[in-house]
Amino acid sequence: MKALQMPIEEAVEQAITECIKEDILADFLKKNRAEAFEMSIFEYNEELHLANLRREGYEEGLEYGITQGKAMSILELLDELGEVSEELKDRILGENQTEVLSKWHKLAAKADSMKAFEELIEE
Repeated sequence: MKALQMPIEEAVEQAITECIKEDILADFLKKNRAEAFEMSIFEYNEELHLANLRREGYEEGLEYGITQGKAMSILELLDELGEVSEELKDRILGENQTEVLSKWHKLAAKADSMKAFEELIEE
C-alpha cells in the first residue's frame, strides 16, 4: 500500500482541526492556532530561541542604561543649581524616553536656576 502524502501545511492544519474536533487541547488550539501551526511546521531551535532572548535582553538593558545615564547627567547639571527635590529626581529618573531626556539635558545645561528648569520642562 502506498502512503498518502500531502503538503506539511495541509497535514498540520488537518491535525489541528481534528484535535479541536476531538476535544484534544481544544481550548488551547482555538486560542493559539496560528502559533501551534507555525511551531509544528518550523522546527523549534532552542539555540536560536535562547540567542534571541539574550539579544532582546541586551537591547533592553542597553536602552535602560542609556536612559539612566542621561537622567544622571541631568541631575549632575541640576546639582550645580542647588538642591534637587525628591519629586524632581523621581520624575527625571522615572522618564524612559531618550528624546525627552535629551531635551531635558539641554534645558538643564542652559537653565540658570532650578525654578527655570522646572518651568521649562513643563512647557
